[in-house]
Amino acid sequence: MISNTSRYANSKLVTGNVKGKGDVIYITPSAPTAYTFRYIFYVVNGSDRIDNVAHAYFSDPTQWYLIGDANPQITNWFTLEPGTVVRIPQVSVAQ
Repeated sequence: MISNTSRYANSKLVTGNVKGKGDVIYITPSAPTAYTFRYIFYVVNGSDRIDNVAHAYFSDPTQWYLIGDANPQITNWFTLEPGTVVRIPQVSVAQ
């Protein structure tokens, strides 16, 4: 049910009963994993969308949230201004 490329890939699904709504499925996050990051800096051009940038760097547009997490100062990913510099994380799991 949860894609192995999702940020919730190692999480568990739990069913709970909510009064008036019946059974509801919740995602319980997995334990945090230590990561190290290197960044590539990318300058946004006029036709860029965050999913296209994610596809270019990760070969998967659904991984756009990795770029979003690395750039908390950007609050609206729907209107990327040309010339904006974003960090593209190169993630590796800490050993």
